[in-house]
Amino acid sequence: MEGWIKLHRLLLDSQIFASEKGLKIWIWILLKANHKQRFVPITIGKGETTISVERGQFVFGRFSAEEDLNIDGSTIYKWIKKMENMEMITINSNSHYSILTVNKYNDYNDIDETEVAAIEQPSSSQVAAIEQPCNTNKNEKKDKKDKNIFIAPVLADVKNYFKENGYKEETAIKFFQSYSVANWVDSKGNKVKNWKQKAINVWFKDENKLNCDVSKPKYDLVR
Repeated sequence: MEGWIKLHRLLLDSQIFASEKGLKIWIWILLKANHKQRFVPITIGKGETTISVERGQFVFGRFSAEEDLNIDGSTIYKWIKKMENMEMITINSNSHYSILTVNKYNDYNDIDETEVAAIEQPSSSQVAAIEQPCNTNKNEKKDKKDKNIFIAPVLADVKNYFKENGYKEETAIKFFQSYSVANWVDSKGNKVKNWKQKAINVWFKDENKLNCDVSKPKYDLVR
């Protein structure tokens, strides 16, 4: 496994640093989290499926954690729940697997300019392959490419967006967990390409579901 993470000196004054096991588990989590999106095979019963695990996430397993850390599983679970309550991480679980997300992952592992260029721009060979014998308009190709780009939001961004629009933090967490556990695919099977628009069109309209705080709305919602 290659790469690096950043640690701020404020860690020295934290509750995590005061515990040898807590610190070891936290650093293990930071190192296990994906630097970029990966597809991971998951065994379900006698079959196997593949799931998308986004940047800042990894598939958490208690037994593999015990093996990696050489720490009792109950102790690991206690610290995992404590970190979740401290909003350091988010855990999304179903009957088959759990996805652990490091909140504000970019604070620990930034994307440098070289990586941004590699992500946002196709190589010269890719451009040549696209632009060679084809009657499709170049602008149409670009529009289609832009629509297919999806970057999963982090929980902190979702919380800030909901707060700016007059909604409670618990609503933002429900929204984030609902879509992240489904790899940002909605109930109709469509990829959520614009999570802010999805919030406006669906979540901001259902007051009963959202437990919305409308005492000081930022703007009037279209109903």
